[in-house]
Amino acid sequence: MSTPSVAIATLGCRLNQAEAEAWAISLALAGYRVVDFGPGADAYVVHTCTVTHVADRKSRQRLYQAGRYRPGAVLAAGCLVRRCPEEAARAGACLAPASPHDIVERVRAMAPTPGAPAPNAWPARGQAQVKIQEGCSLRCTYCIIPRVRGRPRSRPVQEILADVRQRKELGYREVVLTGTLLGTYGRDLVPTYRDGLRDLVAALLSVSEGPKLRVSSLQPQDLGPALVSLWGSGRLVPRFHLPLQSGSDSVLSRMRRPYTAASFREAVVRLRDAVPEATVTTDLLVGFPGETESEFEESLALCRRIGFARIHVFPYSPRPGTAAACFPDQVPQPVIEERCRRARALVPAGPPDVED
Repeated sequence: MSTPSVAIATLGCRLNQAEAEAWAISLALAGYRVVDFGPGADAYVVHTCTVTHVADRKSRQRLYQAGRYRPGAVLAAGCLVRRCPEEAARAGACLAPASPHDIVERVRAMAPTPGAPAPNAWPARGQAQVKIQEGCSLRCTYCIIPRVRGRPRSRPVQEILADVRQRKELGYREVVLTGTLLGTYGRDLVPTYRDGLRDLVAALLSVSEGPKLRVSSLQPQDLGPALVSLWGSGRLVPRFHLPLQSGSDSVLSRMRRPYTAASFREAVVRLRDAVPEATVTTDLLVGFPGETESEFEESLALCRRIGFARIHVFPYSPRPGTAAACFPDQVPQPVIEERCRRARALVPAGPPDVED
């Protein structure tokens, strides 16, 4: 009996990438060949995204492609099918649970396997993604993610430690700790807990000869002295992704972001004082409803002043179910596109480090 193959298509953020990577590793260790997305696989898993209308479109395309490639052997997961489960049904896909074990069992029902993985069944890449939590409590007016991912939920420390050990044994040299709102880690486990992320990172650093660690995305209010002090360890990569979204206080207020332009910059200054070698990247949301030319110029000015290593510029698009979708003064698309070009000219072109 030949070894059955599974193709996984992953759209969206590092959290989706981390979940899909965990599924792929479990499938490989269960005896499947994990192959690139395309025709000819015995089963398909599509991890969808709904953060923008572009992500919706790409997710739908992958769902329908998979359904044409292998009717009746497609699992659909992720934010688009959580928000619109009928999308999976229209594409002929089944809704998938999120745990690696359940993914393996559902794939087995579609494409049985002898269950004997080949030697070196999972070729390790240089960098692994490990989910430590999911869900968000910020309720930003433009974002649909709290609605589809729910409230923050943390994974137990021992599960995360086990995942990091496994990635090390598989040959990974670096692990990225990933989630929706990392600064809330541990607060659902112990409601009065406020240093959960710091204590988790410290626990991972205490494991001798572990891989290098990177923290994927933080809010400026997360950069407390106790957490930042851990970057004295040579195992923590001094790369920080801090999503700015706007450099205008009036826009940040309409977005319902929990900081001002000044407090964001002060957090970056404190970070660089503590970690001089820090590389800082960001996200910039362009064309939020009511954004004036002067407000946009405030964003450009703050980005120049901070000097980000990379800026992930993305255009605003209304998400059904968000407050901002009903805001007046939607910015015309040609204006948004022109502002995106100006924002992208601030730093050299390159792939985003992380997407929110």
